[in-house]
Amino acid sequence: KILQYYAFVDTEDYVGGHGTHVCGTILGNPEDGGRTNVGVAPAAKLAFYDIGNEKGNLLLPWTKEKWTEMFDVAHRNGANIHSASWGGASDAYTIEAEWFDDFSYNNPKFLAFVAAGNSGPNGGSIGTPATAKNVVSVGAVNRGSDADSLVNWSSRGPTSDNRIGPMVVAPGVATESARAQNRGNNNCETVPYSGTSMATPATAGAAALVRQYFEEGYYGDGSKNSAVPHDPTGALVKAVLINGAQKIASGSMYGNSQGYGRVSLHHSLPLPQTRQHLSLFFVDAEPLADGKTRAYEVVLDSVARCPDFRATLVWTDEPAGAGCKKCLLNDLDLTVTAGGGRVAHPNGRRSADRRNNA
Repeated sequence: KILQYYAFVDTEDYVGGHGTHVCGTILGNPEDGGRTNVGVAPAAKLAFYDIGNEKGNLLLPWTKEKWTEMFDVAHRNGANIHSASWGGASDAYTIEAEWFDDFSYNNPKFLAFVAAGNSGPNGGSIGTPATAKNVVSVGAVNRGSDADSLVNWSSRGPTSDNRIGPMVVAPGVATESARAQNRGNNNCETVPYSGTSMATPATAGAAALVRQYFEEGYYGDGSKNSAVPHDPTGALVKAVLINGAQKIASGSMYGNSQGYGRVSLHHSLPLPQTRQHLSLFFVDAEPLADGKTRAYEVVLDSVARCPDFRATLVWTDEPAGAGCKKCLLNDLDLTVTAGGGRVAHPNGRRSADRRNNA
């Protein structure tokens, strides 16, 4: 289950520790075979980089080389998804955000999920490195029947250069997950915690299932090996999660509270047993020269059966310099032209988006 434990700070968690809890949310799998408190992707495996001490304080890598090592030691062991339930107070594009983007740009299969922070409800309360361009920043919604409402303390965007953040939201209240114990205590217990720290690993677990969907060829007709196995880029995984996200009642889509909405795999991946009348078309790692365009024609066989058409473009942008005022470097545009020539622009805008790489 645990392929790697890199002891950057020490070799264990503290009792009830934060790191153990978030890992359980991603991929916890009870030894007794029970179906309660199971992680989102229970068959996934873990590579862990320890940045916390026995008091719960974080001691982060201090140079770009050590920062890259934090990502790379796991990535070389096959980990394409990184979950970071920590962050700072600045809404700026800091050196940490730059380093996140740099690794993603140079390792296109890699995708990081970063907690937006718990400093809401004021605008601009999102904290670095959730301000990076190539990550998925995650806010928190309530659970159960209240899952359509944003939690008051969930940090809001935009980033200091006016990009969307958080990008998505997920349940982050009273998440029941693994409780770290003292050495020698083999009791398997759980504990409820709340925060965007809990919403982030839930979203990272969903990303693991998206990767599996493509790697095992489910994208043909929704059954395993119905299509040629495809190793997706991080940009494709991000696009799938954004494309299927659902609007919540709190705030507007593309706004500073929910971004693209609440993560919903049910609305993201066609599977025959869900009967959701969903079809999926994707293009991955498509090269595009400067000033050039790509056009794709989509025909809906029945507007009654398919009343909702969604198109999402995501690309992995080069890192900008820390402190940038306009951090987007490669500016791609998406338009959808419907019958009669009506043109739609993305992210709720009436013209091209010059800020976001999604």
